[in-house]
Amino acid sequence: HEWGKGLSGVSYRDDAIILAGDIGDTYDAVRLCLRQFKRCFRRVFYVPGNHDMWIRPKGAHSDEPSRFADSVAKLLALWQLCDEIGVDTGPAQLSPA
Repeated sequence: HEWGKGLSGVSYRDDAIILAGDIGDTYDAVRLCLRQFKRCFRRVFYVPGNHDMWIRPKGAHSDEPSRFADSVAKLLALWQLCDEIGVDTGPAQLSPA
């Protein structure tokens, strides 16, 4: 979290980055990370990792058991979040052909 806050909001505006999973072990941590990178980079690509889909026990910095029935439900919510904030989850063209 602190590391992401230190990223320049202007130095990478023409760049793309691939976040290759395990960026957070709660939905809220993943959301925070994706938003921080989206603030800094022109394009953000995200591939969920196994830790991103974990559902932490209730009370372990998480209310996820009441939010998601299982890891598949959490994955679908993460993909929906990506759609909402403009993070790519599939292939995309970065420059004109």
